[in-house]
Amino acid sequence: MGAIPIGTIAFVTSQHSRIAMRRMSKYVFALLVFALSGVFSTSAHAVVVGPVNDTNVNPADYVPAAGLPDWDEGDPGWRNVTQSGSNFAYLGDNWVLTARHISAGTATFDTGSFAPVTGQNFIISNPPASMAGGASLTTQTDLRLFRISGTPNLPALTVASESPLSSGNSGSQIMFIGQGRLRATNETQWSMNLNNPPPNWTTAEVTSGGNVHGYKTLANTRSKRFGTNRLADPSSSEFGSNTFTTILSSTTAVLPLETADGITRDVISMVTRFDRTNNGVLPFEAQAVGEDSGGAVFYNRGTAQNPDWVLAGIVNATLIYGNQPRTYAVYGNSTTFADLSYYNQPYKLSICDIMKTCGNYSIMGDVNLDGLVTGNGTGLASDDDVSAFVEGWGFNNLAGRGDYDSWTNGDLNLDGQTNVSDFLLLRGALNAPIASGAMQALFGAGVPEPSSAMLAMLAAASLAFRRRRRAGR
Repeated sequence: MGAIPIGTIAFVTSQHSRIAMRRMSKYVFALLVFALSGVFSTSAHAVVVGPVNDTNVNPADYVPAAGLPDWDEGDPGWRNVTQSGSNFAYLGDNWVLTARHISAGTATFDTGSFAPVTGQNFIISNPPASMAGGASLTTQTDLRLFRISGTPNLPALTVASESPLSSGNSGSQIMFIGQGRLRATNETQWSMNLNNPPPNWTTAEVTSGGNVHGYKTLANTRSKRFGTNRLADPSSSEFGSNTFTTILSSTTAVLPLETADGITRDVISMVTRFDRTNNGVLPFEAQAVGEDSGGAVFYNRGTAQNPDWVLAGIVNATLIYGNQPRTYAVYGNSTTFADLSYYNQPYKLSICDIMKTCGNYSIMGDVNLDGLVTGNGTGLASDDDVSAFVEGWGFNNLAGRGDYDSWTNGDLNLDGQTNVSDFLLLRGALNAPIASGAMQALFGAGVPEPSSAMLAMLAAASLAFRRRRRAGR
């Protein structure tokens, strides 16, 4: 299975029999993986929708003429997704998130267009194995975070820090929002030999009796839309054994995604399947197609009466038939999107690390981020928090604020510096003696483990020093 970028979300439903779908799903993931946008296109386009199986739902709601669509559970973040150009999601504090294989560029919202800031363009790193269920991942993933200039006047989104709960096709409902190609009015049918795997695409269309159904999209069309689907279980046999390298949970797995530069990057992903009828099909059933990369995926972790929407994913790729045109949305195709809860954790070059919103990067005193507060200054820094603190003593973050680098250099109060104030926090967290050698390294030769009185004097001296610094500014 290859991995290639495409990009456009197709949201459609239908009223046909599921018998063909069952046969089709047996082989559907002898499909190709297409990254949304990049290999074949340098821009991301839109969300395509189709007829709905609920007569009480108005298809016009997909594209509001003005204002917001008529959602029963509040607004997930419609205005925070760009309305033209590439699909970008505005997070807050002038930060914008998209797929890595989409270039940073002007972000156009209904509040205006905003250019990227030079030097504020970051590729998100994969989490360490300890934060990824033990999975050993490529250094980078397919997510890009960059800053824009100006004043967007948009609310901040909440980025998920926990994955939605799900169990197969009856799993949690999510919502896609993005912009791209419009869908053809009528469904198209094809006849395909599903008993000869892998089933490669045929361009022969039939007017009736086809065992494969779906929708074409219209060239040179673009519109911002939304659609819904349910999370599928990536361990399902319908996805085959080679699609995901590691299954992390009932909602999440690792997708090895090859992008336009020929490099494969692991993406911790969630997945939805484009179904026709029954088994959890939603009124606005959704599928991504070519040029949809960067589309936003939202999840309501609250209730219908008290919604609490979070940004749960960014669209990266689709799973489709070999040789299938990437701008078609065919029942049985799937959409994959990065599970942002894994990328919004306290590690270097995560989303919250770059945005400086992680807070304490671990439990207080865990300088080396091994999950424990241990040591007395005689061990290796990787195992001994005191040794790690000594190595970082005197650190001064030129950015003037705490981040991953400053924390791992002992900046436990995240003020950008490692000094006596941080030592007091470490000392309190350890609640155990510190080796004299470590104390000498910090405070000079001949200084023993400080008494409570000495600690109090050190604290007072540190506070006075910080006050003098403030007065001198």
